[in-house]
Amino acid sequence: MTSTPLEVQVIYSAGSRGRKRRGRVVHTRRVGGFGLVLLGLLNLAAAGGLYYWTWWKVDKEIYLKLMMYTPIKGLDANVSSGFLVPKGTKGKATGNTPVKVPATRAVKAPAPAAAESVAARYQGDTAQVVMGATSYSWLALASVAMCSLAASAGAAFGRRGGSRWRLVAGLLALGFAAGLGWLGYQTWMEYGGAYPPRYFRFGMGAVVGIALLLGMGIVRRVRRWTLLAGLAIILSAAGSVVAIYLGQQCGAYTAAYVTPKFLGTVFGIQSAWGWVLLPVAWRMSRD
Repeated sequence: MTSTPLEVQVIYSAGSRGRKRRGRVVHTRRVGGFGLVLLGLLNLAAAGGLYYWTWWKVDKEIYLKLMMYTPIKGLDANVSSGFLVPKGTKGKATGNTPVKVPATRAVKAPAPAAAESVAARYQGDTAQVVMGATSYSWLALASVAMCSLAASAGAAFGRRGGSRWRLVAGLLALGFAAGLGWLGYQTWMEYGGAYPPRYFRFGMGAVVGIALLLGMGIVRRVRRWTLLAGLAIILSAAGSVVAIYLGQQCGAYTAAYVTPKFLGTVFGIQSAWGWVLLPVAWRMSRD
C-alpha cells in the first residue's frame, strides 16, 4: 500500500511581510500613599467648591429668574414658590392660608430685562417649561459631579486607610443616610412644600458627605471613580452653557451672556478640573 505525501503550503499576504503586529502597550502606574491622599484632598476641595457655588450661589439666582420671568398661573410671582417663603414662616402652606411676603422683598424685573423678554423666543408657559427643565437638569448634573468627586476622594482615602477604615466609614454612611431621611421627613411634615430653601441646601451638603463616606466604605476602584468624576464635571459644564443659552432664549439673560467668548469662558473654568482628572485616571493602575 502506497501513501500519498501530504503537501502543506503556507501563504503570506504581500502586506503582512510575515511579521506579527505589535499591540499597543499602555503603561499604568500605581499611585502611592501620598499620591492617593493628595488626590483625595484635591477632589474633596473641588466637590466642596462646586457644592457651594451650585447650591448657595447659582441656585438662588435660578429661583429668582424663574419667579421673574416665568410666573405660575393663578399665583402672585412673589409667592408662587415655597422656596421664597421668608425666614421664620412656619406651618403648612395650604390653598386657604395665603403666605404673606413683605412689600420690601417683592420681586420686580428690571426695565431693560423686561423689555428684552418681550422679544424672547420662548414666552409664557413654554418659557416656564424650558427654564424649569434646563435649570433643574443642570442642578442634577452639578450634583452628580460633586457627589462623584466626593466618592472618588473617599475611595482614595479608603484605599490608604485599609479595611478597618472602610468598615467604619460604611457604617457611618448608613447612619447619616438614615438620619438625613428622618430629618427630611420631619421637615416635610412641618413645612410641606414651603420649607425654607436653606434646609434643602444643607441637605445637599449632607448628601455630598454621605457620598464621601460611601466612597471610603464600599468603593474600591479609585481609577474608575476618578474617571467618572472628570467626565461628570465636563458634562455639567456643558450643561451650564446650554442652560445659559436657553435662559437667554427665554429672556432671562441679555445677549452678552451668549457670546462665544463668554460661554467658552464658563465652560473652560467649570470643566478645568475635569480635564485634569481624565489623564490622571488614565495613567492609574486598574486594580
